[in-house]
Amino acid sequence: GSVPGAILQFTGATYWTVQHLELEHAANGSNNGAAFRLTAGAHDVTFRDVSIHDNQDGAMSDGPATMVFEDSEIFHNGAGDGQSHNFYLTGDYVRLQGNHIHDSVGGQNVKLRVHTIELLYNFIENEGNYAIDFEQSGNTDAANANAVMIGNVVARNPNAQNHWQTIVFGNDNPNGTDVRNGNLYAINNTFVFTQANTGFLHMLNPAPGSKAFFYNNVFHATASGAKLAFDGATDALMSGSNDWITTGIAPATAFTASVTGT
Repeated sequence: GSVPGAILQFTGATYWTVQHLELEHAANGSNNGAAFRLTAGAHDVTFRDVSIHDNQDGAMSDGPATMVFEDSEIFHNGAGDGQSHNFYLTGDYVRLQGNHIHDSVGGQNVKLRVHTIELLYNFIENEGNYAIDFEQSGNTDAANANAVMIGNVVARNPNAQNHWQTIVFGNDNPNGTDVRNGNLYAINNTFVFTQANTGFLHMLNPAPGSKAFFYNNVFHATASGAKLAFDGATDALMSGSNDWITTGIAPATAFTASVTGT
C-alpha cells in the first residue's frame, strides 16, 4: 500500500522459515512500521535466531496467522506512543519460545490478540508500559482462546509507566462485540516485581467462565506493596497451588499450598 507496513511482509505467504537476520529501523508515517508483518491470510511462518530492534513495531500480524518465534532477541521496538510494542500480533496461533524480549519503547513487551498462545521459556524484562497483554480480537471469540505460560522469567522494569498491572487478560474494548473466550494457565514461571505497589494480574472485562490458574510459580518482590490480584473481581477468578511467594506480597485468596519466604 501507500504506507509501507514492514521490512519483510508476508502477504498470503505460507510455510516459510526465516532465520539469522537482523532487522532494524522500520518506520512509517502511521507509527507502525514493523520488522515483520503477516497479513492477507499468511500462516505457518517460523522466525528463528533473528534480532528485531529499534522499529516502530517489532512484529505484527492479522487474520488467521499462525507463527512461531524462537531463540531470538526482540528489543527496543515501539514509537513511544503506547500503541506500538515489541510484539503486536493477531491470529489463530502463536508460540514464543526461548526468546529474550525486552525494553519496549512506551508500549508492552508482548501484546497478543491471538486465539491460541504459548509462551515457553522466554526472558521478558524492562517493558516501557507493562509486560504482557492477552486480549480480544475476532480470532478469540471461539472457545478455548487460552494463553499458556511455561518456564518464563518476567522481570518488571522499576521505571515502567504502568506498574499497577503486569499481565492483562481479557477485553480492552468492552463496547465491542469480541471477547477473549478462554483461560490463562501459568506453570513453572518466575515473576519479579521491582517497583513499589506493583500489581500482577488484571482480568479485564473477562468473558463468562474465564479463569486464571497458577501452579509451581515463583512470585518475588524487591519492593514493598506488591499484590497478585489487580482487584477483587480478578481475585475471584484466580486459583493455584504450590507457588512460592515472597513474604509481603498479597496473595490471591484461592491459592493453596503456597510457600512464603524471603
